[in-house]
Amino acid sequence: MGSPSSTRFLIVLLLLLTTTLCACGENEKVPTYPVHGQVTFKGVPVTRGSVIFSSLDPHSTTALGTLDKEGRYSLTTLESEEGAPAGEYVVAVLSVEPPASNSEISTTPPKPLVPAKYLSLETSPLRESIRKGSPNEINIELQ
Repeated sequence: MGSPSSTRFLIVLLLLLTTTLCACGENEKVPTYPVHGQVTFKGVPVTRGSVIFSSLDPHSTTALGTLDKEGRYSLTTLESEEGAPAGEYVVAVLSVEPPASNSEISTTPPKPLVPAKYLSLETSPLRESIRKGSPNEINIELQ
């Protein structure tokens, strides 16, 4: 397991996602649209971690995408890679280096692989729009 602070962060993130997803209601299927793209930092693909798209509409949902070895992602809400509802989103990129050893797990906080401002929905300056219709390609270049 990770350090206590990273473990707490993951628990809070999972609770947030669960609460957001459950708030949509069982009988209300909001239309979703495919969203994919690539995350880069200074032109280099970010190959570890995930992206979180959190809707600015309090009645909408949060979508998550896992980064692959080329820095690519596809967003998921309730079903695998189905996308996300149309709307405006704040975006965070969660990318940290894994611990070098088991002893490091409990003593050293994870080292961010991207600037710290992108790690949190509260501090990220990233805003993106998901449009109705055809697939949305949203490439994210971090500075």
